[in-house]
Amino acid sequence: MAIPFHKEIRIGAYLLKQKLRGRKRFPLVLMLEPLHACNLSCTICPVNRGMRRPRARQDLATFVRFLERNPGLEFVLLFQWGEPLLVRDLPRMIAAATERGVRTMITTNGTLLDEGWCRSLLDAGLARLTLSVDGDPETHRRIRGVELEPLRQNLLRLKRLRDERKSPLAIDVSMVVNGLTEARWAEVRRSW
Repeated sequence: MAIPFHKEIRIGAYLLKQKLRGRKRFPLVLMLEPLHACNLSCTICPVNRGMRRPRARQDLATFVRFLERNPGLEFVLLFQWGEPLLVRDLPRMIAAATERGVRTMITTNGTLLDEGWCRSLLDAGLARLTLSVDGDPETHRRIRGVELEPLRQNLLRLKRLRDERKSPLAIDVSMVVNGLTEARWAEVRRSW
């Protein structure tokens, strides 16, 4: 899965700035797929619709060894294909990175983001959570097979807990703009 263009630009600019400062430790950013599985079968995603590579799960010990061997690492994006909240060790992975000064980010479909997950992610020190949506409620339901409003409530719960704790967690919403969602882009943006 390609990184969205705006993120590529931000990551590229950051890497260039580090290079200009004479920084020699790389990698700075790791994109890791903690699990190649998902609890949804979205019509626009290959994970549960024909992707042929074997299902795999990143184990905690290997992840920690990678962190230890890469002291220059600054960001770990714990998502790619699949739903990261299906990984039981995800909070421990985030905490291991946080303890080493590495900022962690996940993108989730939000269906599993209950109060327990919200607390675990905040306790672990997650730096950024992105909720992935697909358009307005009708389009989202058609693409993902789940209602959008419960996901909004899950995100509002996370925001409330974050604010109560005065956590620096950044929360945002992303949407793939395609033929099904493009016409509703302005409406979706306003609604969030």
